[in-house]
Amino acid sequence: MIKAVHITQKVLKAHITSGARKTIVSVKSNNRVKAAMIGIRGLPGADGASTTSVSKTAFQNLGGQRLVIAKNATQVDYADNQTPGHANLIFGITENAAVADAPISIKMFGETTESSWNWTIGQPIFCGTNGLMTQTVPQTGFLIIVATAISPDTIFINIRQPILL
Repeated sequence: MIKAVHITQKVLKAHITSGARKTIVSVKSNNRVKAAMIGIRGLPGADGASTTSVSKTAFQNLGGQRLVIAKNATQVDYADNQTPGHANLIFGITENAAVADAPISIKMFGETTESSWNWTIGQPIFCGTNGLMTQTVPQTGFLIIVATAISPDTIFINIRQPILL
């Protein structure tokens, strides 16, 4: 139920209540919406399925812990920062190796660990060539931060926007 609506100097404020909850929504002339919830927190919902990893099909033989692009709706292939067409297609990091046309698990977000890594903690990780990750800033092709090292053998995947060089 809307309790009150105030319009002053191009600002619309609505006070909405539902049981013990009260929501205040402000819309300014620049079309930004601000919302605040006031009231008693409800019970937590059921755990949902993880969406940080998905299964795709390997376009070719792929190694583990390598960056991949979405080749099409079902297949992934190595990402390469020297191929400009890959800049906006980076999909995630392979969690295992796979032969061509076999299922492969792709981690798209969050922590992942590999005992053979030796990253510099706190430094960004970039897409390199042939699916490899690097902490050396690329000078040609495109630059994209794909993760940050949180320990020598653990990274936090958070794929950013690319910059064409």
